[in-house]
Amino acid sequence: MPFDPEAAQQAIRVAALAYPEASEDRPWDHPAFKIRGKKAFVFMGAEPDTLSLSLKLPESHQAALEALEPSP
Repeated sequence: MPFDPEAAQQAIRVAALAYPEASEDRPWDHPAFKIRGKKAFVFMGAEPDTLSLSLKLPESHQAALEALEPSP
Protein backbone atom coordinates (compact mmCIF):
# COMPACT_ATOMS: atom_id res chain seq x y z
CA MET A 1 0.00 0.00 0.00
CA PRO A 2 1.51 3.39 -0.96
CA PHE A 3 2.16 6.04 1.66
CA ASP A 4 -0.71 8.54 1.98
CA PRO A 5 0.65 11.85 3.36
CA GLU A 6 -2.81 13.36 3.82
CA ALA A 7 -3.98 10.36 5.87
CA ALA A 8 -0.77 10.59 7.93
CA GLN A 9 -1.35 14.31 8.56
CA GLN A 10 -4.90 13.58 9.70
CA ALA A 11 -3.75 10.76 11.99
CA ILE A 12 -1.14 13.06 13.56
CA ARG A 13 -3.78 15.78 13.99
CA VAL A 14 -6.14 13.35 15.77
CA ALA A 15 -3.34 12.01 18.00
CA ALA A 16 -2.06 15.50 18.90
CA LEU A 17 -5.53 16.81 19.74
CA ALA A 18 -6.19 13.81 21.99
CA TYR A 19 -3.82 15.23 24.62
CA PRO A 20 -5.50 17.14 27.47
CA GLU A 21 -5.70 20.89 26.79
CA ALA A 22 -4.23 20.48 23.28
CA SER A 23 -5.29 22.79 20.48
CA GLU A 24 -4.36 23.48 16.88
CA ASP A 25 -2.96 26.84 15.85
CA ARG A 26 -1.65 28.08 12.48
CA PRO A 27 1.37 30.31 13.07
CA TRP A 28 3.16 31.01 9.80
CA ASP A 29 0.19 29.35 8.02
CA HIS A 30 1.32 25.85 9.09
CA PRO A 31 -0.49 23.62 11.61
CA ALA A 32 1.04 23.61 15.08
CA PHE A 33 -0.29 21.71 18.08
CA LYS A 34 0.05 23.32 21.47
CA ILE A 35 -0.74 22.61 25.09
CA ARG A 36 -2.79 25.33 26.79
CA GLY A 37 -2.33 27.47 23.66
CA LYS A 38 1.29 28.19 24.57
CA LYS A 39 3.76 25.31 24.37
CA ALA A 40 4.01 23.80 20.87
CA PHE A 41 4.92 20.13 20.65
CA VAL A 42 4.28 19.39 16.95
CA PHE A 43 4.74 21.57 13.88
CA MET A 44 3.42 20.17 10.60
CA GLY A 45 4.12 21.32 7.05
CA ALA A 46 1.19 22.73 5.07
CA GLU A 47 1.82 20.96 1.74
CA PRO A 48 -1.00 18.46 1.08
CA ASP A 49 1.14 15.82 -0.71
CA THR A 50 4.08 15.88 1.72
CA LEU A 51 4.52 14.87 5.33
CA SER A 52 6.82 17.31 7.10
CA LEU A 53 7.04 17.36 10.90
CA SER A 54 9.01 18.91 13.69
CA LEU A 55 8.41 17.24 17.05
CA LYS A 56 9.48 18.04 20.58
CA LEU A 57 9.67 14.67 22.31
CA PRO A 58 12.82 14.55 24.42
CA GLU A 59 11.74 11.57 26.53
CA SER A 60 9.05 9.82 24.48
CA HIS A 61 10.45 9.89 20.95
CA GLN A 62 10.72 6.09 20.71
CA ALA A 63 7.07 5.58 21.72
CA ALA A 64 6.00 8.19 19.17
CA LEU A 65 7.90 6.45 16.38
CA GLU A 66 6.37 3.10 17.29
CA ALA A 67 2.85 4.61 17.28
CA LEU A 68 3.35 5.75 13.67
CA GLU A 69 4.28 2.27 12.44
CA PRO A 70 1.51 0.63 10.40
CA SER A 71 -0.38 -2.19 12.11
CA PRO A 72 0.04 -5.69 10.68
